[in-house]
Amino acid sequence: MLGLELRMLGFPDGYLTDFDRAKRVYYAVFGVLGIGLGLYFGYLAFYPSKGKSKRYILGSALLFAVLILCFFALHFALSLRLDRGQGA
Repeated sequence: MLGLELRMLGFPDGYLTDFDRAKRVYYAVFGVLGIGLGLYFGYLAFYPSKGKSKRYILGSALLFAVLILCFFALHFALSLRLDRGQGA
């Protein structure tokens, strides 16, 4: 989904607003973090430890929830402060 959103940034003439340029950076950062967490979840699914697996899964799920909340908070904050090309 992030890749599709990144391809749709900007206006048809190629102009990127300040908001679009900022979105490129944080989409890349959150994409890499999401891939890393996905690989970690896959590792936990195939190689669970005997006694601590529930704690690791719960901690990972909480970390993923915090990542999503940070993503939406940053998106909201940037959309309020940066030029989105909305005009006057």
